Amino acid sequence: MKERDLHSVLSSFQKPVLEDICYLLGSETSFRLKKRDLVSSLSDYLRSKPRRWLDCLMERDLLLLKTLVGGGPEKVQYMEIGHYHSLLEISGLIDVQDDGGRYQQVTLSREVYDIVVPHLDEAIAKGNKSGRFEFERAALGFLNIYGMVPVSQFLDFVQDWCDAGYGPGIKRLLVLVQDSPLIKMCRFTDDEYGDYLITPCVDNLPKMMEERARYGFKEGEFKPLDAVEEAMLAGNGAPFFTVGMESAEGLELVRMLRQIGFEEDDMRRIVHEIWLDAQSEDVGDMIYNAVYAKDEFIRSDSEFKRCLQVVADFANSIPLWRLCGFSAREQGLEIFYIPDDYLAAPEASEEEDDSGHPHWTMPAPSVSKGYETSAEDLPSELKKLLPGGFPFGMAVPHVAPDDACPCGSGLRYKNCHGKIMN
Repeated sequence: MKERDLHSVLSSFQKPVLEDICYLLGSETSFRLKKRDLVSSLSDYLRSKPRRWLDCLMERDLLLLKTLVGGGPEKVQYMEIGHYHSLLEISGLIDVQDDGGRYQQVTLSREVYDIVVPHLDEAIAKGNKSGRFEFERAALGFLNIYGMVPVSQFLDFVQDWCDAGYGPGIKRLLVLVQDSPLIKMCRFTDDEYGDYLITPCVDNLPKMMEERARYGFKEGEFKPLDAVEEAMLAGNGAPFFTVGMESAEGLELVRMLRQIGFEEDDMRRIVHEIWLDAQSEDVGDMIYNAVYAKDEFIRSDSEFKRCLQVVADFANSIPLWRLCGFSAREQGLEIFYIPDDYLAAPEASEEEDDSGHPHWTMPAPSVSKGYETSAEDLPSELKKLLPGGFPFGMAVPHVAPDDACPCGSGLRYKNCHGKIMN
């Protein structure tokens, strides 16, 4: 892979994007400059004032940078970036290539490596000591629970957090609100919708507003938190936030995911994806993807149905953006349920033969109507052997891959005798 220097990376952006990068990274470069001069000014700033722009990165960016530095310059590392994009990626300070799967190839150029190495540990220590990282976690937690809140409402939430004994005090809190890179990254101002802060995981703001109106919610009708600790839990673990993981439904979900074969290292990501899918009105049965992915490890159709129900129970119990932080259950709704096209197979004996597969008595063969051939149509030498005609096709009832296996095992056909036939 041919390495590009900062100047060439920044030159690939349009001028409005460069202006945004300048703002987010604390550069006071004049926007009146021509693009080529803006590129030169910004690249000079990144090289000469790393302590300043490192302080403009959120905790997740700094920790990601720390991981890449540990791997060394120009070394391709495979990481799960998730739905929560990094400012490092947006600004081109790291190179991210999607490999089409779960992981992305992430590379830190030697130039950026040399710039940040002397100052990175100091920036991380400063963020911890000042309370900025703790503020970011709490703020992200509120945004992850509610999805989108007016700025004035958000300030009430963080003041409650401060009054509950967290945070650095009200004066310092005001400074953090003013200087925090999170506020820069998550603020959304629009003539139609007003001044809001949104979670970095949201992808369709107008859609969320429509859904809130459809469910009868007006602005300001946000569910009060039972405890500020909820926000702290919901804001930890970027990029894979796990809202509701500590609830009874969340713990049951984790137990079920372990039982069907997910590793502990996958747990936070899987729960994060279920939580995020639940926020979409158009999710359909995508919310059950984790169960579908492991259906070969699920022994019976009734067990498969139970796994789906665990996911649905979790999704109905967590705060939903379109319900202003209330759960479907709290609103008397059943938004998530077992898919209508789910077909339960009859319970049957699990007796198996020596091969390890359930017994199956082959149905009596019948002549395929489309291929029935009379004796008169046969060659003369076959008429003697088949006086009744030739059953050109052996016909058994068609079984789709996801149908219950005819043997009565309780498994899907593709996971039972369908494997043998294939």
